[in-house]
Amino acid sequence: MPTEPKGSRTSVPPMRRRLGLLFVLALAATAVVGLTTPAGAGPVPCVDVKGRVTDAATGLPLSETTSVEIGGVSVKYEDGIGTNAASRWSTCLVPGTYKIKFVADSYRPEWYHDQPNVTLATVITVAPPGPVIVNEALVPRGRVIAGRVTNASGVPKFGSVGIWRRTSTGWRSIDGIGNDGATGWYSFVVPGPGRYRVSAGVDHHKARFATSATHLSAGRIVTIGVPTTFVNDVHVRVPYCPGPTDDICVPAGFLT
Repeated sequence: MPTEPKGSRTSVPPMRRRLGLLFVLALAATAVVGLTTPAGAGPVPCVDVKGRVTDAATGLPLSETTSVEIGGVSVKYEDGIGTNAASRWSTCLVPGTYKIKFVADSYRPEWYHDQPNVTLATVITVAPPGPVIVNEALVPRGRVIAGRVTNASGVPKFGSVGIWRRTSTGWRSIDGIGNDGATGWYSFVVPGPGRYRVSAGVDHHKARFATSATHLSAGRIVTIGVPTTFVNDVHVRVPYCPGPTDDICVPAGFLT
C-alpha cells in the first residue's frame, strides 16, 4: 500500500464534512435570531440601580431613612426600599422604564427629578450593563436657614450656632444649635416668615455674626418670606483668637 507523502492533507470522510457544515449553519441561525432570550430560558438578568438622597439646602446625606418607592412604566413593577445609614439605596431591576418617588418625614416628598407628582416625574430608563445612578436632593419641610461655619481661611469648624429673630421689642435669641464638624454646615427650620440673624462661636476663635460682623446690629439680615423654602448661603466666618484660653472669644459689645 503506497505511503502518503509527508505534508499532504488527509482526506475528510463525507460524514465529518456534513457535521461541520451543520455546525456552521447553526451558528448562522443563532446570529440571525439575535440576543433575545428563548422562551423558557430563565429570567432576564436585572440591572443595578442605585443612588443617594441628600438635603437640598446643605448637600448633606439625610439623617433619617428615606423611603424609595419604585413603579414600572414599561414593565409591571411596584416596590419600595429604604436608604441605609449613609442615605444610600440600591436595588436590581429588569430592563425597562420606571418612575421613582422619595419620601422622608422631615422633607417634602418628591418624584425624580424634583417633581411634585407622578405625572411630571422624569422617566428612568434601565438598561444593561448598568449601574444606573439615580440621586435626589429633597427640600426640607418648612422654611430653612442654612450655611457653613468656617475659619477666616474657609476651613470648616465645629461650633455653636445662634439663631436670632426680630420681634416687636428688638432682636431676640430663639435657639442655639450645633453644626456638622466635618463640613461646617448647619440647618435650622425657622418658626415662620420674618427677619433673622445668625451668629457662631468656635473654641479658640472670635465669635461673629454672619458673615463676619463683630456686633449684632451689623450682622446680615436674612428675610424669610411666605414662599421661601430655604436660604442656604448664610455663612459665618470666625477668625482665630490667639491666647491660652480654650473658650470662645466674644468681642466687647457683641450683642449690641
